[in-house]
Amino acid sequence: MIPAKGRFENYRAPFRNGFAIFSVLFDGNTILIHNQYFMKKVLFVLTAFFGLAMAASAQGGGGFPRRTAEERAASIHQKLDSAFKLDAATLAKVDTALTALYKAQDAKREEIMAGGMPDRETFQAEMKKFSDAQAEILKAVLNKDQYEIWKEKIAPSMRGPRPGGGGGPPPGGGN
Repeated sequence: MIPAKGRFENYRAPFRNGFAIFSVLFDGNTILIHNQYFMKKVLFVLTAFFGLAMAASAQGGGGFPRRTAEERAASIHQKLDSAFKLDAATLAKVDTALTALYKAQDAKREEIMAGGMPDRETFQAEMKKFSDAQAEILKAVLNKDQYEIWKEKIAPSMRGPRPGGGGGPPPGGGN
């Protein structure tokens, strides 16, 4: 229903001078927002916001900053101490060995990444050498039962969630 001419004349008068951002006219259940300049500004701001959001997400390289070698060694120290109650001298040896290992791993990672993005298999093969060395360090200080507990229960909890799917069978079957 179109209102009779002049029905909202008194209501709209303050908005004719352009000082108001927008005006709303009420006609029963209808709400009209009628300042085209305001709508253009809103559209521009929303477009700019989404454009910046897209640009920021396209930058990649996100995630969390890499922990230092000392922080990673301290994390394993804490897990070993709470799970197996090793003596201080043994834990100090493990800390020293793991810190040196992690520093070497970080240096190797930087060396590999300096030449651009390597292929996945090469990178994984290089990093596997360091995980095998970590396993050898832990095998040297833990007995066989303790190492099995470490490998089956504690180490998987330290890895954190993995990106990607999950829950489904492994590739190639999985009966």
